Amino acid sequence: MRLSSRTFLVACLTALAALPAMADKRWSLDSAVPDDVYLYVHTVKNPENEFLEAYWAQVWEAFWNVGLLDEVKGLILSKIPEAPATPDQPEQPSPRAVYKEKLNQLTGLVKQVDWKELLGNEFAYAQRMAIPNQSHLYLFRMDRKMADKNAAGLKAILKGIPGLAGMGEGGALTVTESERHGAKICLLELGGEVSLAVAQRGDTIAVGFETTLVHVEDEGRPAAANHGPTNRMLDSALRLLNGDKTVKRLIDRENFKRAMAELPKPENERFFFDAGNLFDSLQKGLDVVQTSIIPEADQADTAPIMRAVQKAIDHLRFIDCSASVELTEGFSTHCYSVTVMTPNAKDKPLYRAFCGTPPVKEFDKYIPKKATGFNVSSGIEWLALYEAVIGFVRDDVPGGQEKLAEWDAIQEKMGLRLDRDILSWMGDTMISVSMPPVIPNPFGGEDWVLLMKVKDEARARQTIESGVAALTALLSGNQGKMPLTTQPAQNPSLEGFISVTYQPLMMFFRPIYGFADGFLIIGSSENVINRCLKTARGESPSVRENKRFQEEGLMPSGPVTGISFADKSQMGQQLAQAMGMLGMFGGMIPMPEEEAAQIVRTIFNMLQKLAPVVAQINFYRSKASVCTFDGKIYRSETVTNYKKPAPPEPEAEEETTAAAPPKT
Repeated sequence: MRLSSRTFLVACLTALAALPAMADKRWSLDSAVPDDVYLYVHTVKNPENEFLEAYWAQVWEAFWNVGLLDEVKGLILSKIPEAPATPDQPEQPSPRAVYKEKLNQLTGLVKQVDWKELLGNEFAYAQRMAIPNQSHLYLFRMDRKMADKNAAGLKAILKGIPGLAGMGEGGALTVTESERHGAKICLLELGGEVSLAVAQRGDTIAVGFETTLVHVEDEGRPAAANHGPTNRMLDSALRLLNGDKTVKRLIDRENFKRAMAELPKPENERFFFDAGNLFDSLQKGLDVVQTSIIPEADQADTAPIMRAVQKAIDHLRFIDCSASVELTEGFSTHCYSVTVMTPNAKDKPLYRAFCGTPPVKEFDKYIPKKATGFNVSSGIEWLALYEAVIGFVRDDVPGGQEKLAEWDAIQEKMGLRLDRDILSWMGDTMISVSMPPVIPNPFGGEDWVLLMKVKDEARARQTIESGVAALTALLSGNQGKMPLTTQPAQNPSLEGFISVTYQPLMMFFRPIYGFADGFLIIGSSENVINRCLKTARGESPSVRENKRFQEEGLMPSGPVTGISFADKSQMGQQLAQAMGMLGMFGGMIPMPEEEAAQIVRTIFNMLQKLAPVVAQINFYRSKASVCTFDGKIYRSETVTNYKKPAPPEPEAEEETTAAAPPKT
């Protein structure tokens, strides 16, 4: 049969229209998340991440091989009496034997669940806050046979908990089973106040955990008691899975849709934080606490405090929501995120402190080409933050005027005012730089520089010098007689810079500080500070010419509110060294009792055993980020680069027994 061109075109357009729905099948669990949550995380299996899964599998294998869990189990069992529970009945098992049996039972129950399959396909988590109540929802989707197996395993754990806790057969813990909204539900409850439920509907498993300390009805929502034996958030999810159109979904919220529209299509994960929803829940919860939990006789005393907390939450209402998505490209993961301000954000005092700083135009000005890492931020307006806090205490905190008078008296006694002597000269821009060490430290580490913009260099210099002098006098008066010493920097280019030495720490820490170009500069050596200043003067190339940053970093096209780059190639080795040092020095901690000392030594020995495990985290290369702000939305991108997996070693060829051909 021949198709006309019109019919063919309609068929093609129909197929194209269906593509988004087909592609979004991996994200089907988002339709089961109700709209009254403030936190939502959703992950899916992505074949592009198989190299990462293989890397982490090696870490887990190393963890299991060190036998750490067996040591933890042995440590716990060693502290449980081995003698019979009742001396007059020696046939009764000892507490250690009882505990060991219950631990074995729990281990057996846990092994009934294939945790890799449960967590390794599609997973979603959401949280609802209603102080003092909380609700958590976990959703898992997988192959139907595996869903049957894992649901049965999870339900077996719930059924086994009362017996393991010694609260079964009429105890406070109860387990009930029911069927609602096309799902089979197993519910574990503790006194009607805590509930943990597992439900299965087809290829989807839903787990709900809820604390209900106070029963309060939400406007427009039916009572929890009307839902039968399950918790409310889980019930909403099951109704959504069952196609109930009366339950509102998170993905239909306007701020959710607007935030996600600012981002690329996710491949690995997406995240949403609804700050407005959280603030609403907190404020409603405080009303519940005031009217339903606090005794009526005390409510007059607590009302001013509650009003102050409510006002503090109002000050935070300059953020509407935040969202992010993650993608994989080659051997890198990219996270894109947005943080959206409220329409009236600029009217909030904290907006000026956190969002009112100007962007950085030349991010690389003080960062040498050979830098291994850096972080540049437009920072915080510290004086504005302090003034906002003082205003809140003065106007909204009960007895605020008296508290501020006490604070002024403390500052007067110290001869130091926080706003005048410190915050007044602190600028917004902050820069940190890491460099290869000129003189290698036997304990590892890099050279570093920290630059802080200052508004009033004279006042800043006076404050720093006074602080160093006070610290010198304090240390000089110690019985050990190990004073702090200072001397001018030796490099002529660092005129006015001061080197600080304290003998007990000189092997690890010998900072240099001074002022230049409107910055307070602190560094680990004269050399590294001088290299940063030479870069700023144009005498040395900046990090823009660093080949590795060009390949693995994120180069901005204009001003930024933040940008960073970090070398992560030695992260596993550094973590292993830290674990080894903890284990070595931890056992030297003096303890008054031998039993306590034995426990401490065992714990630190365990930490030392983790060194070869964390050493396996050697597959990172670098991490970079860049952030911009247009007054309404923060937009950022973060890239994490991984090492390319080594090709598999070729299999050894089988030896041949055939006779060699005769020479000609």
